[in-house]
Amino acid sequence: RKAPRRDAGVNTQLLFGDDVLVFEDAEGWAWIQAERDGYVGYVADTVLSARDHAPTHVVSVPRTFLYPG
Repeated sequence: RKAPRRDAGVNTQLLFGDDVLVFEDAEGWAWIQAERDGYVGYVADTVLSARDHAPTHVVSVPRTFLYPG
């Protein structure tokens, strides 16, 4: 978002698992930079979490089959 408010405009979106650099976290909002495209903006801090394990797979095509386990 452009500002740390729910009614602020949305410029782009993060995808689940995207890595970000957090500059500041205050009053329920984090000011971040997305590593994928360099976008800088605000996200609710409730959607962020630390990566607790290394990735095991990489999807490198626009679509693929997904199998459990």
